[in-house]
Amino acid sequence: MAIHRGLVLKLVCVGMILSLMQGCTAASRPQAALSIPVTNVELSAGLPTALHVENAKGSIVVRVNPLLQEPTVYARWNNMTKPQLEPDEDTPPSIWIAAETEAEGRYAVLRVLAERQPSADPESSVDLFITMPRCDGVVITNAGGRVKLVGVSGAIQVESGLKSGQGGTIEVRTDNPVTAPVLLSTSKGNISLHVSTSSTGQFNLSSAQGKSTMYARNSRIEQVHFSPTSWTGTLNAGTNPVRLQTGRGSIRVVVVDRPEAHTTSILMR
Repeated sequence: MAIHRGLVLKLVCVGMILSLMQGCTAASRPQAALSIPVTNVELSAGLPTALHVENAKGSIVVRVNPLLQEPTVYARWNNMTKPQLEPDEDTPPSIWIAAETEAEGRYAVLRVLAERQPSADPESSVDLFITMPRCDGVVITNAGGRVKLVGVSGAIQVESGLKSGQGGTIEVRTDNPVTAPVLLSTSKGNISLHVSTSSTGQFNLSSAQGKSTMYARNSRIEQVHFSPTSWTGTLNAGTNPVRLQTGRGSIRVVVVDRPEAHTTSILMR
């Protein structure tokens, strides 16, 4: 990941977080949230923008808001039980975050990285909240938390808990037609994908321990094969691969008008 720590690294220590928490009541905001500056954010102006996020431990929530002028990134720390003094050159922070925009041809790419150091409290985690004016493709890797994407478009790749740590729930809802490749994979957790009726794809749903179901009204479904744990079929004669897989949990795909207005609470029970 081409993030230069000396220029774009936002070092965040617990001392800063604790100072923010002092102004918040425990009932209304028990955990702190901090704005993370996005370096070179001006590069995304007017360009199709993709998103690449890595979070070693914690959740990732991405939303698209066309009214925004530029992307915003917030971080919230959880279970930070061993406060750390402000780092110096010899004492790196236990968790650091960087956010940077890069130009790659006719695209801009927003990269967000949350990395844990060996000194990090094993119980601590960081949740990332990212809002963008547009999102024309997304790649996400995380562990130990959920992934939620709302309003994204383009190719989608989410891998949760596969490299290290435990996977989490994955939820994707978008009104934009899904016509590009999609991969949603978690080692443990439910997966929910809500797409519009104009979407296409060759769907392959597979759960090692759980049900796989697809609900589609007013859409063309062909070449359907299913079992209690898997489902395959083609939506609207599409050729783009759409693969959803979980090691343990349920998979649900819903093809419906205005998917972003729907909820996936049934999977969260």
